[in-house]
Order: sequence, then structure tokens, then C-alpha cells
Amino acid sequence: MKINRKGTAVLVMHWQVNMISKLPLEDRVKVLGNVAKVISIARECNMLIIYVVAQFRKGYPEVSARNTSYNKRKKDMILMEGSPEAKICSEVHPNKKK
Repeated sequence: MKINRKGTAVLVMHWQVNMISKLPLEDRVKVLGNVAKVISIARECNMLIIYVVAQFRKGYPEVSARNTSYNKRKKDMILMEGSPEAKICSEVHPNKKK
């Protein structure tokens, strides 16, 4: 398969501590390793890498009252902006510029 590196992005979506911690340890290690490989190859190819996270501001203004799945997170105050469980897993975290 050929990939147009200039017109393609790798989306790294929801690889956050809260979401990944639900997996059994063996599965977590395996999937994070695979995602890390994809990210590494994308970096080597100078491809665009876009990180997407789910996190909420105080009071959860982003969550609609009709959104049943995220209202539970709102009630339990899960995925608050800046909280440890909302952070991207260290194995796939974006490289920081020096």
C-alpha cells in the first residue's frame, strides 16, 4: 500500500491514561507498543501526527445533558482538564520540542 505522506495524517485518538487503564496489563502493553511503532514510523516519514483527547473544563460545559455516556464521567468528575487520568499515555505521548 502506498501512502501520500504529504496528504495523510496519523490520528492518535483517546490514548489517555483513563481509557487505556481499563485494558488488562498484557493487552495495554501490546497495543501501546503497536501505536508507538506507528507514531515512530510516521515521525521518520515526517508525517503529520494529530493527537485527539477527551477532557473537560470545570463544570463540564462541553457535555450535553442528553449525552448519557459522558454524563457519567461528569457525575464522577472523570477526564477533568489537567488531571492525571486525562493525560496521554507516556508510551505514545507527543515529542516535546527543545
